[in-house]
Amino acid sequence: MRLIELQNEADSVQACRAIGRTVPDANLRGWAALVPAGLPALTEGLRQSGLPVLTGATGALALGSIGQIWLAARSLADALDREPLRDAARDLLRRAESVESPAAASTWQLPRTRLPQGRTLVMGVVNATPDSFSDGGAYDPVKRGLRLAEEGADILDVGGESTRPNAAPVDAAEERRRTESVVRELARQTRLPISIDTTKASVAAAALDAGAEIVNDVSGLARDPELAPRSGPRIRQDGCPQSDAPAPPAGAHPARPAPGAGRLPQVLHRGCYGQGRSRPADRERGRRRDWGVERGSGVTGA
Repeated sequence: MRLIELQNEADSVQACRAIGRTVPDANLRGWAALVPAGLPALTEGLRQSGLPVLTGATGALALGSIGQIWLAARSLADALDREPLRDAARDLLRRAESVESPAAASTWQLPRTRLPQGRTLVMGVVNATPDSFSDGGAYDPVKRGLRLAEEGADILDVGGESTRPNAAPVDAAEERRRTESVVRELARQTRLPISIDTTKASVAAAALDAGAEIVNDVSGLARDPELAPRSGPRIRQDGCPQSDAPAPPAGAHPARPAPGAGRLPQVLHRGCYGQGRSRPADRERGRRRDWGVERGSGVTGA
């Protein structure tokens, strides 16, 4: 059982392949529960709960928002008779809850910086790109980062490859050229933790050595095996980083502390959010809590 976010055509095609769909659909967006083929009753229950369902030879995708998936899973956890099916529904319920409200003790522990507690955190996005959808090439990225720091950002997120639809891919050497010096200068001139927005291990390694403390991988550690959780922070089953992992052995992957750091960098990936984001249950009851830092986009809300 997995809960995945489909942000673009590549995500959609990959999800369709994961369920063994003969003709992939490139237009799926939003969240999806990936249900193994051995749980047809759960798949049918999600369908009857109102979620669109795509089936394949090895599984199914139940599509919807986090709130919709959470509500469907909660209903099935109460209604299904057979224990294995109830357990699967509870697993999906737990995963949906974990996306928006991390478990206790999941507070980020960064190598050098202590993040503020008890309030919404603001991530300032610094696009070191010529083609980002909103502001690519519109400013000097170092000056932009310094301005965001002055305006109250808690984290600066530096990216060197646009994730807008149909953006041209950027090789690792070019992405590193765009971001490494920006990370180094912002780490030197501010006291804020720096995040590197990349899916490439070599780019992450250079940024961490330049002073970054967070790796923001919008692919969910799926595009570069060198960023896999086996050699970085342990990843709990609910998909969120567990930052108390011991240091990796010598020669482990590039997601390592900068020289002198005592802890591993935090790896931010699909399904992982900062503290305080509202649970689906709170929204259902009409309550609202401040959001934490959101994965991938670097956007905050309130």
